[in-house]
Amino acid sequence: MPIHTPNLQNIGGDLQAAGNRDFGAEFPFPKLEFVGGSMIIAHTGMKSFPQTIKNVGGHVVISDQEPASLVEDLKRAKREGVIKGEIMCILTP
Repeated sequence: MPIHTPNLQNIGGDLQAAGNRDFGAEFPFPKLEFVGGSMIIAHTGMKSFPQTIKNVGGHVVISDQEPASLVEDLKRAKREGVIKGEIMCILTP
């Protein structure tokens, strides 16, 4: 069953979703604004970084197989100060 929490606005720690393909179809947290830790979203199929997110306190971890649209969104979010840590890429064989 897909995850969907439409009213979640704040995650105090890490958002660990690596490999969860349910994230790719539709981001399950449409009101999420704050992630206190890192976002591990490698291999989720996400095509874009949610515009509702205003703060990621840690790193964002993706794979080298993510779509260019997501990478561009992450670079923009980093430039704008939304992502406090680094954008980290996992190399896949």
